[in-house]
Amino acid sequence: MNTPRTITVHSFCSATGGAGKSVLAIASAKILAAGGRFPALLDCDFTGTSIADGLRLCAPRVVLAGDGSLDLDANPTEEVLSHDKTSSLRDARGRASWDDKPPPPPYLNDALTYQSTDPARECRLDAMVWRHERTDNVRYFPSSPLRKDVSIALGWIFGDTPLEWLRRMVWLLDEMATRFDDLTDVILDLPPGLWGFAHEASVLVSRIERQLPWPEGYPSWENSAVQWRANPILVVPPDRNGLYVSLEYLAKNASNVPGLLPIVNRNHEGLSAVRDAVRSRFGGVRAGLGLEEKLRSVDEMRSTLGRVFLDQDLPLTDEVKAMAKTLRLTGLQQ
Repeated sequence: MNTPRTITVHSFCSATGGAGKSVLAIASAKILAAGGRFPALLDCDFTGTSIADGLRLCAPRVVLAGDGSLDLDANPTEEVLSHDKTSSLRDARGRASWDDKPPPPPYLNDALTYQSTDPARECRLDAMVWRHERTDNVRYFPSSPLRKDVSIALGWIFGDTPLEWLRRMVWLLDEMATRFDDLTDVILDLPPGLWGFAHEASVLVSRIERQLPWPEGYPSWENSAVQWRANPILVVPPDRNGLYVSLEYLAKNASNVPGLLPIVNRNHEGLSAVRDAVRSRFGGVRAGLGLEEKLRSVDEMRSTLGRVFLDQDLPLTDEVKAMAKTLRLTGLQQ
């Protein structure tokens, strides 16, 4: 009997923007790739930012339909464009009419809104892979920061149908496992805020963690050749405003996402001080939950992590690699 492949889904959520979840998601992908894994990073923060702006990413050359829009059913060309050509295409897409079908480059948004005339067909995700200009063996799927795409995506995040977009995300994960036979890890960089799509995606990862069956309309993984695992992480800012609302969410959703690990980012005052603040703030019944004992910390690395989007890359220093234990990546690296 063949041993099933194992794919781990790492999700990064936060109560507020600017907590550093994107940087930690990027760090996780690069650490895993450097350790011999084959990760894919999905930029699910559809609120107007994009890792394509923050990193020097190069888009794939894709096949176009007759009207110049993306042909998401076409086979991959196996060609990656230069960063300058990618930037030119991104600017052209930004100038496209709102009535036009999406032109290149392909974003994760396009995969989520894909509709086929054949219900059994999914878009060719293997034709949508972006790469870093400096080869790092990470597959990138950036979100679109363009106004038209963001306006559509805001309905997924804050609207009444986050579960519909969650279902699409699960189907995309299923397709990724099929298309990429070497895939070992999927990193989800979720939108800021702990409601709507971000909350439902955290519940999704928890279902994977607890190996619960999917509802009707989702792919069936019960007899799949892939064994899915989960590593959900809540990135917590050290400021008291973000810290307290994060721990409130953790307490309220202890049963929905039991494996959610709170990691304090940019912590320069020490974990003991942060834990003391939590004990002081949460009294009564919640004090007995031991929320502060669940906290882990990423020490202040302003000279490295703080420069990711300035340098448009993350050097894998020994300091960065040492984060593997805190991020629960130890044991996954080969």
